[in-house]
Amino acid sequence: MALVQFLSDNKKIILKKWFEKIAGCYPEETAKFLLNVKNPFANPVGQTTYRAVGDLLNALIEDADVEEFMRILDDVVRIRAVQQLKASQATVFVFLLKTAIREQLFKSKPDQTVLRDLLEFESKIDTVALFCFDVYCQCRDEVAQLKQGHAIQESQQMLEKAEKLSAERRKRFGKSPETTSSSNLNRGEGK
Repeated sequence: MALVQFLSDNKKIILKKWFEKIAGCYPEETAKFLLNVKNPFANPVGQTTYRAVGDLLNALIEDADVEEFMRILDDVVRIRAVQQLKASQATVFVFLLKTAIREQLFKSKPDQTVLRDLLEFESKIDTVALFCFDVYCQCRDEVAQLKQGHAIQESQQMLEKAEKLSAERRKRFGKSPETTSSSNLNRGEGK
């Protein structure tokens, strides 16, 4: 495939363009940060995304298996799932690869063989986008389960706190819950 050779020869340029397009989906200040801060501790989102899309481009060129694509996609999609993005916003980065490849490819005026190869390669990108959507849905389900578990845990902690406060109050005032009835409260007792 002539396109594979082109992609291999232009991988760094295509990856740079692709990452710039991904960063461009964020607000301007965030995009600048993602593009310019290279420290993985200061910019884990940018560096993880850059590494993952580089791995994804290599996997597409090397025609990797489904499990490899899913593993790579999980790294970047997990980040996007917790950013509360819509599914279309979270998965668009895969489609941006097509634009990055076309921009670089059409600078060289490709022949018909390369254009045919491009159509086939873009079909692979579309398949990866479907995998990406599956990973996104799975990650969003996990986020929802974590939120639900957290809410349940918070509720349980609040109930435990209320029970402790109630026990302390009974101990402090020497009243059991039964003696603090509405009739006692009406008479001014049990306060």
